[in-house]
Amino acid sequence: MQTFRDMVYEVVARIPRGEVMTYGQVAAQIGKPRAARQVGFALRALGLNETQVPWWRVVNAKLQISINHGLAGDEKNLQRELLEMDGLTVKELGKKKKKTKSTILQVVFRKI
Repeated sequence: MQTFRDMVYEVVARIPRGEVMTYGQVAAQIGKPRAARQVGFALRALGLNETQVPWWRVVNAKLQISINHGLAGDEKNLQRELLEMDGLTVKELGKKKKKTKSTILQVVFRKI
C-alpha cells in the first residue's frame, strides 16, 4: 500500500516542464481534495536538493510561491529560478503587508 507521501510524489513527478499544479490540485489527484496542506508538508520533507520529484512546480491556489519556515527568502529564490528554468515567468507582486518583509511572487505562464 502506498503512503500519502508516495502518492503525492507520484503525482508531482508527472507535472510537465513549463506547467504548475496547486497544492489543492495535487491533493484532488490522489483522492484527498481537502489535504492541500498535507501535500505541502510532504513536499517539504523532500528537501531542496531533490530533483526526481519537481517540488518547485507546486504553488498555492493563487499561483504564488508559498514557502514559509525561516529560510523563505533563499527557498523562494531557488523555486523562482527553477520555475524560470522550466520556461515560466515569475513576477513580483510587492511586499506583504504583515510584519514580514517577504516578497509575494506570482507565477505567470508564457504564451507560446
